[in-house]
Amino acid sequence: MLRQLEANLKSSRQQVRSQESGVGESGVRSRRGRVETREVRRFRTHSRRFVAANRGERSQVGAVGDYRQLRVWKQAHKLALEIYRSTELFPANERYGLAAQMRRAAVSVISNIAEGCGRQGDKELSRFLRIARGSVRELDCQMLLSRDLGYLPKEVWAPMEIQTDEISRMLKGLIRSFHVH
Repeated sequence: MLRQLEANLKSSRQQVRSQESGVGESGVRSRRGRVETREVRRFRTHSRRFVAANRGERSQVGAVGDYRQLRVWKQAHKLALEIYRSTELFPANERYGLAAQMRRAAVSVISNIAEGCGRQGDKELSRFLRIARGSVRELDCQMLLSRDLGYLPKEVWAPMEIQTDEISRMLKGLIRSFHVH
C-alpha cells in the first residue's frame, strides 16, 4: 500500500514538472533544449556512466540500467514469444525452414538489444540497435511470406505486423538519439 502511494506521488510530481516545463508526459527537455523521451534520456545517462566507470572516473548518475526495463526490448520479447507460438502451427516440412528462420530473427532482435546495452559507449550500442532493426525488417519479410503461403492466418499476421512496425520505429528513434553514424 505504501509503495503504491509513493508511486502515485512520484507520478503526480512528474506530471506537474512536465506541465511546468511545457513538455508532454512522454518527453523531457534536455540541456540543449531538445525534447527527448524518458527512455532516450535514461540510455544517454547510463551509457555516459558506464564509460566513466570504465575509465576509473566517478560518475554523477545512477547505476547502468537493465535492458529488460526498455520498452522496445519488452515489445520485441512479446513479439518473439508470439512468433514461437504461431510457428508451432506451420507444416512439418517448414519446421527447419521458414519457421526456424523466423524464430532466429525474432531472437536476434532481443539479443542484439541486450548485447548493445552491455557494450561500452554510444557507438557500440547504436551499432547493435541497427543490427536489431535489420532483424526486425528480416522478420517482417518472413512474416509476409508465411502469410502469403497460407501458414499464418491474416488474423494472426496483422497484429504481429503492427508490432514489427512499432519496434522498428522505436529502434529508429533510439538510434537517432545517439547521433552516431
